Amino acid sequence: MGFKQTRGVFEAKRLHCILLLFTLLLGAERAVAFSVVVGKQHPFLFVDKSELENAKSNVFVRKLPRSVAAYNKLKSRADSALSISVPYSYGYEENSAERYGAAGVRLATAYVMTGDTRYAEKAKAILIGLARGFNPSSSTVSYNYYLGFSRNIPMYAHIYDLLYNYLTSSERQLVANNLLRPAANALKQYVYDPKSNIRSWHSLAVGCIGFVLEDSTLTKHAVESTGGFKYQVANCIEADGLWWEATMQYHFFALSPLALLAEAAAHSGSSENLYTYTSPNGRSLKMMFDAPIQLADAALFLPGNNDSKGDRTLLDQEVYELANKRYSDPQYDWVISKAPSPLYGYVLLEGYTIFGQPCALVTPPSPDRMIHAGVGWATLREDTTPRFWGSQSIMVMLDYGPHGGSHGHADKLNLDITAFGKRLAVDRSNYSYSESMHLTWDRQTLAHNTVVVDKKSQPGAESMFDSAGVTGRLEFSDENAGIKVVQASADSAYGIGYRRLVALPTGYVIDIFRLTSSTIRTYDWVMRAEDSDGVLQSSLSGFTAASLGASSDGYQHVTNVQKATTSGTWNVTWQNGASLRVTIIDRPGTEVFKAVSPGGANGKNIPMVLARRTASSTTFIAVEEPFLTSPVLQVQPFVDTVSAAGVIVQGPAFRDLFVAAHGATASLKAVNPADALEYVNLAGKYAYIRINGSSISAYGSLTGFRVKASGITKVSLNGASVPFTSSGGYVKFGS
Repeated sequence: MGFKQTRGVFEAKRLHCILLLFTLLLGAERAVAFSVVVGKQHPFLFVDKSELENAKSNVFVRKLPRSVAAYNKLKSRADSALSISVPYSYGYEENSAERYGAAGVRLATAYVMTGDTRYAEKAKAILIGLARGFNPSSSTVSYNYYLGFSRNIPMYAHIYDLLYNYLTSSERQLVANNLLRPAANALKQYVYDPKSNIRSWHSLAVGCIGFVLEDSTLTKHAVESTGGFKYQVANCIEADGLWWEATMQYHFFALSPLALLAEAAAHSGSSENLYTYTSPNGRSLKMMFDAPIQLADAALFLPGNNDSKGDRTLLDQEVYELANKRYSDPQYDWVISKAPSPLYGYVLLEGYTIFGQPCALVTPPSPDRMIHAGVGWATLREDTTPRFWGSQSIMVMLDYGPHGGSHGHADKLNLDITAFGKRLAVDRSNYSYSESMHLTWDRQTLAHNTVVVDKKSQPGAESMFDSAGVTGRLEFSDENAGIKVVQASADSAYGIGYRRLVALPTGYVIDIFRLTSSTIRTYDWVMRAEDSDGVLQSSLSGFTAASLGASSDGYQHVTNVQKATTSGTWNVTWQNGASLRVTIIDRPGTEVFKAVSPGGANGKNIPMVLARRTASSTTFIAVEEPFLTSPVLQVQPFVDTVSAAGVIVQGPAFRDLFVAAHGATASLKAVNPADALEYVNLAGKYAYIRINGSSISAYGSLTGFRVKASGITKVSLNGASVPFTSSGGYVKFGS
């Protein structure tokens, strides 16, 4: 071996040693970040002495209304728990452990607030009883991937912490050695999908036990292992801040344990703040708190897409008590101040209305995010200022994104519409996982406001928790003062051109669904109202009993089917307080079906309309009009070609013309079929014109127009005034 080669090997080994030393030092630093501060004064896991004293002041001295209400509710539940019978020794069973654990937390909290030992004795009986009878190898512990267990055992860690100074040394050892440590080891040794929301709860359980037992091996596992806190922040939070499974139910189901783990770490002396931790790819826990605010409708309901019940509101999320406590962000004050008090969900979050921060009076946030790229949801709002909240404004949501794993539905290009504080046409799951209807209805494409091709669902509905769904693509979006426009496609849903454009001017929704195939297909355009339990009215007559012609993919559950045939513009109306009328510019040979679709356990019927066309290619052009008393819009055909589509809409005080290219752009002259003198020259994606009183406002890409109007004094294009001419009752701009 020559000198140069020998020296090269030596240098390589030297570099390797340096890198190894650096790695060890880095690992040591990371371990220090989550090494346990030994000898802390109990309680400290979720509430410490200073917070406890502050809470007592808020309740007994300052008598803050929210704190008093929360304390009274807690004390009432603790008082009720004093009468429960607790076995001397009992094994782990999910339901009883949850019941005892929740009671124990309330009792122990009442004890530290009042000093009344009756609460402490009953809480101790609950804690010691499970410690005596616990068997970590029991199938009741590992049931359902340890999910229930990992949700319940943190309660017992919290009881242990709150009662620590009340317990004897032997009692502490019994709980630590017979219950908490074996529980943590069982979870630590169990390998499960690191991206699962179930794993979030595993990390919370192991972390709580690690912190309260001052065991850095356990805390490091909870935070830094594959599937731990840092891994999930980096790999499970999308760029828009939403949990990767694209469902609000599981967004909050994962956020709660992640936030509670961050809270436990903050209380336990960690030098690294998990609340402010940012992963190398820019993700953080705070993003998960921020994202849902931008998805709520005016009544603060959250989307019901995929495996969500659709009845969840922003105000039901007690986890925002933690955000309000830990972040200096006024939007969390606003959320909590709007919520009923006290909130109660997961028992470990109950106390934060007492131990959290009082709410400041703040200006609501602006709901101004339209594209949620990570999960592929577009939210179009009439008003993107703080005035939106609590208003009657329309919000539309288009779902084009990833399937959402095992909790996704076959629902690409589903459309939701809310207005007047009511959810008019929305996606939701009506049935539980234990019911067959969850698979045979909820997950099927027919159960969503989209298009079914050849009476078959999109991929992702073959089996319960089918994760083989498709991902769509955002093609275009534009947002300005006059109109919001978005277009997305999901060609892989059926192997055809499958594209939907949604536009939201003031007062109504323009909905253009373009389908293209090289062969003849059956296209079923579907719209369902939300729990209307009313009669579906239609401008069509001659409906007769009929069949949808399919017995699978959800069709088997649709009843009371009636059919009419039309070749002109027609409409259907869901009338029930805040109501919805849908008008469709029709093509010859369209079959229109009225029917009743499943409404879930509440027993309500949900009237649905299905417009069927048999063709190689077609375009469904619809206008959706929310209203309170009666509909007021008149809808006329404008453009329906292979390259573009559009409508003319007449309102009480305005007249609109809209045309949009099916593809990225188009260059064409759109002529009103009812008035050859009226036209719009499109040179891009879309053109929108509103004639209102003495002004004309135009938006989009257009080189000119001539529209019927009189008394016009101002014409603007994309907010800027432009020159125009008036002649013979028409106004002309550009070419």
